[in-house]
Amino acid sequence: SAQCKNISTFNMKNQGIFKMPYKVVIIDEAHEIFKRTESMMNNYRLSERIQLLLQKSRAAGIHFLFASQSFRNSGFTDTTKEQMQLRLALKAGSSLESMGMIGDESAFKIENSPSDGQFYLIHNSQCGNPDGNSLILLDCLRDDEIETELKNFQDQTYRVPVISFIENDHYLEEDD
Repeated sequence: SAQCKNISTFNMKNQGIFKMPYKVVIIDEAHEIFKRTESMMNNYRLSERIQLLLQKSRAAGIHFLFASQSFRNSGFTDTTKEQMQLRLALKAGSSLESMGMIGDESAFKIENSPSDGQFYLIHNSQCGNPDGNSLILLDCLRDDEIETELKNFQDQTYRVPVISFIENDHYLEEDD
């Protein structure tokens, strides 16, 4: 064993032998995780386990991306959300949703479309502390650019199975 506390140290000590890769786990519609629990106490326990998972996996080079249209009533405790260091927020539906995600009403106050093919988002890299909020203007890809970018992306990566959630509590593995 390499006796390392994180992936960077492991890779430095094992140069030329074995390099541990970084991994990203993407969980879309993250608020759905808590919909199957029967009580607030179960939500709290589940949130505690997610917090521990986030803490331990980061040291092993596994990072999580949680996506949701609304984190309001999601079940994530404030302590768990503190483990979510980087946050990106598009236009929020209410000031409460914005507050829960990035600590102030900025995402609720975003203008929808500054011009054709552009949109705003709030970038926060301080665990939701409003002092870390900055407004970013993004350009959307045109339809003809999307195919080119997807092809470039696919050429640089390998395919992994995606697990999709299905309403009847079954999971389906896809090759997309």
